[in-house]
Amino acid sequence: MRWGNRLPVMFFALMLPLSSVTATYAGLFLGNNEPVKAALGASEVVCETETGYRAIGSDILSIDSFESNLPSRAAGDCQVAVNMTIKANGMDAIEDMGNHASFILSGSLSSVASYAYCYLEYNGVAFNPYRRSSSSDQVVGEFYVYDMLTQADYDRNSLNSLVKYSGINDIFNPISFRCVFRFDFPTGYQIPSLGSLSFTLRIEE
Repeated sequence: MRWGNRLPVMFFALMLPLSSVTATYAGLFLGNNEPVKAALGASEVVCETETGYRAIGSDILSIDSFESNLPSRAAGDCQVAVNMTIKANGMDAIEDMGNHASFILSGSLSSVASYAYCYLEYNGVAFNPYRRSSSSDQVVGEFYVYDMLTQADYDRNSLNSLVKYSGINDIFNPISFRCVFRFDFPTGYQIPSLGSLSFTLRIEE
């Protein structure tokens, strides 16, 4: 990571809850009609083991950039998206970390969380989580790491199913995709400034 990007990541990382120690994390700041003011790139990946936590390098999975479309009033597609890449041979390492992957947007979301849902997207195709949840401070999409219904075309709730759909040989090639937090606001809804937000990818048993 370049030093110019390091300080904002460190600042936002301090704002994350303690449970985010098992995560890839990065932070962003969103205000109405404002660009994302965040460092881009993964700070740390840690997976849970029987004896504690083990650091995983960003050569397995990286956060590449953020996108946002949250105008002051709801009109059309309102979303926050995180562009990510599973690196060559990275999926094998991810499968060794755990069985579940939670994609989490955290912040002061009490007024908008009920309008939000999370999905993964590859080349315009959506992969929906097996479970969605929201609270006053989080929107969460939970995915399986493995394909739970082997070779079923409609089974799109795992990282493995996204990799298979891509048709890319992930042993030798990286796979880029998006994690999208979409907000279905009523037309003309006055969208509040969301301020500081953080993104977490947590891989657990």
